[in-house]
Formats: sequence, structure tokens, C-alpha cells
Amino acid sequence: MVINSSKDAQVHWYGQEGQPLVVLLHDYMGRLPWIDAYARRLAEQGYWVGVPDFFAGRSTTDHDDAVSLMQERMQDLPNALRIVQEVIGEGRALGSRAVALIGFSMGTRLGLAYASEHPGVDAMVGYYGRPHDPSAHVRMPVLFQLGYDDDATDAKALQSEMAEQGFEEIEIVVEPDARHGFQNEQNTEKFDADAAERAWQRTLAFLRARVLG
Repeated sequence: MVINSSKDAQVHWYGQEGQPLVVLLHDYMGRLPWIDAYARRLAEQGYWVGVPDFFAGRSTTDHDDAVSLMQERMQDLPNALRIVQEVIGEGRALGSRAVALIGFSMGTRLGLAYASEHPGVDAMVGYYGRPHDPSAHVRMPVLFQLGYDDDATDAKALQSEMAEQGFEEIEIVVEPDARHGFQNEQNTEKFDADAAERAWQRTLAFLRARVLG
């Protein structure tokens, strides 16, 4: 087993209270250093950023162990969504009027599941992820950013179904040379610096238009 454990399972906060809130939802490897670095960059752009830990202080860069952590978490989906709700509730209580979610793989599934049950999220960016339940619709702008090896079937189904209801703000972008996991710097097998930077710039533009705007 190569699962690292820490007593630090509290939400990490970056930026100034009361600014538009962005909640980062980590991938199946846990809250590794790269996602806190991503949060600090977002805070520099004028957001208040919360980074919850869905694995109670555990993290890993081993694929098999990460799958085990993810399966454990997804078997208790209600409590995972409760974590998201608590972070958003704290942000709103301290002055954030706008709320966005950014999910990475597993985090994308969690974010979309949350938004389908809790109206009030203003926008979401999903990195290489898909809806937990494609039939659970969301009425918020969503930007999917996928690798070439991602199965986009569920994202396209959600996009199509929402378009039939007159909601056109679900966009799917595929990085043609990058794999699933391209944003995670600790996932050295899949990290792609060029794709990560393009996705970062795309994310900023999306948030400026739909959250800051």
C-alpha cells in the first residue's frame, strides 16, 4: 500500500473571504500538492477558493490504491455531497454571492451530482470527468475539458438533452494529445504541461464570463 495519511483533513482556503467562491473537487488520488497550487493561482485571480478533502487525509499516486479510495468514497455519495454543501454554505455565510465548482475526474462526478440536487451553483468546469448520472440534469453553464482517451458519451448525452430543453450552455472541449489526468502534476505518467496551461486559460475565461461577470 502506498497511501499517505495526514491528520490535515480540514478544508484549505485561499484568497479573500467574500470574493466569488470556487470549490475545487480533487480527483481519485486525493488532495495532492498540485491542487493547492492550482487554488493559490485562482485566488490571485480574485476568487476565494475552498479545497475540501474527500479522503479524510489520505492520498496516493498509485493507480490501484487511488481506485480503492475512489470506490470507497463513491459508495458513500451522500456524505461526499454533504462535504460540498458545507464548503459552499461556509462561503455564502461569509459573503460569497457567486459559486462555481471545478472538478477533476471523480470531482467532476461529485460536482455534477451536487448541482443536480442543489440549485444555486453558478457554473462548473469538469476536467476529464463525466456526469455521475447523465439523466440528472443541471441548469448551469458547464465546461467539460477532456483528454483524447476520455469517454465523452455521458457528457454529450447531457449536452444534447439540455439543448433539447433550450439550455445551450454546456460545452465540451477535447485536448487531442493529452490523456485523462493531464492537469495533475503528481500523476507524472499523464501530466501534460501544455494541455494543462491551455485548460487553465480556458477555465479562467469561462469563470470570468459566468462568475466574475
